[in-house]
Amino acid sequence: MLNPGEAFAESYRVLNQHKLGLVETPWDIVDRSLYPTAQSLGLLEQDVTSPWTRPTTTAYRGSLRGGTRSRTISVATGLDGSLRLDLRASSGLRLRFRVSVPSGRAVATRTVAASHDSRVSTTICGQRTYSVRVSRLRGAGAFTLTVTKP
Repeated sequence: MLNPGEAFAESYRVLNQHKLGLVETPWDIVDRSLYPTAQSLGLLEQDVTSPWTRPTTTAYRGSLRGGTRSRTISVATGLDGSLRLDLRASSGLRLRFRVSVPSGRAVATRTVAASHDSRVSTTICGQRTYSVRVSRLRGAGAFTLTVTKP
């Protein structure tokens, strides 16, 4: 009665019955609390007709010199799945990066040595924004943050 796979199948059935103008058969396989709203049926149709195909990768470049001690990058995550962040520090630069959710709770914190990179991965489940703060610990120079998301 509370199986999400069955709820999806039943929602897909309802979507097709509505689109074909058919009388809807009873919703009795899964719990009534899982009955789809008009909005969820629209999103289901969108997902079926324009499915997600692969992750996207975006590179953010910045530098930390002089009085600039840190930079914050906001990462929008419209879909659930795997979020991967790779940070590379240039020669002579030691960095720390902190990945957090809007409440401020840290998902991960890593230190990156000069001319090296570090990777953080997390599962996106309903979270639509992450904040990545890149802070200079020692030296000055450039960095590249590569974000891969669904």
